[in-house]
Amino acid sequence: MKRSRFFSGIWRINAILILICGLLGTAMLAFALHIFLRESFRTQHTRNVMRVADQEVDTAQESLSGFESIEGSPILRATLWLKQEYGFGSGMKEANSFRNVLLFDPASGRARWLLPGFQGILVEEHRLPSKDYSASPKPTRGFVYQAVGTDSDGDGRLTRADAKDLYVSDPDGSHVHLAINGVENFNGAHWVEDTAETFLFYTKGGQYRVAKADLRTGTMISDAELRIDGATQER
Repeated sequence: MKRSRFFSGIWRINAILILICGLLGTAMLAFALHIFLRESFRTQHTRNVMRVADQEVDTAQESLSGFESIEGSPILRATLWLKQEYGFGSGMKEANSFRNVLLFDPASGRARWLLPGFQGILVEEHRLPSKDYSASPKPTRGFVYQAVGTDSDGDGRLTRADAKDLYVSDPDGSHVHLAINGVENFNGAHWVEDTAETFLFYTKGGQYRVAKADLRTGTMISDAELRIDGATQER
């Protein structure tokens, strides 16, 4: 009789443990399902990616940022953004792309686009010298823009993975010039103190190259393969 009660107690404990494990397993499964559904149906956000297959884009809307001043120039500037939404699996994907710059002259009350009619994206801009947040910031000498206008890798998108074109401009955007096209990687810009000359470092055709631009006129001075002394670095 005692043995029967003993085994009966063990069975009850086992049944309770099985029930608890079952409830825990169900709760974990429900939580995992919740996370999966939330990630599947949420809107995914990307930046500086533009779809070029129009039939895949559900909505597209352009918007202008607030105008800001340029150190050392009376011109005000604002950035133009394009927001695209399109289907992505069971959810939506949202891409915000930097499209252009609008320049406003308070003296004349007129505005103009930095790149009139440009249909690509600007994946990055470089202010020269770099933006200074000190109490007495240095005047802006010019800008370098990395632009993508064609889907060079054929993936249906314009991204920084595509070949880039480098544009240079003076601070107010009155002199803009396509400095270099078909750049694989942009390796930085260096503004020479007290001049308007800027060195542009980039990679094209597997070569490390350096170009020099005059930001006052937006024109190129020189462009050549970067001379590297010593042994060749294997790639």
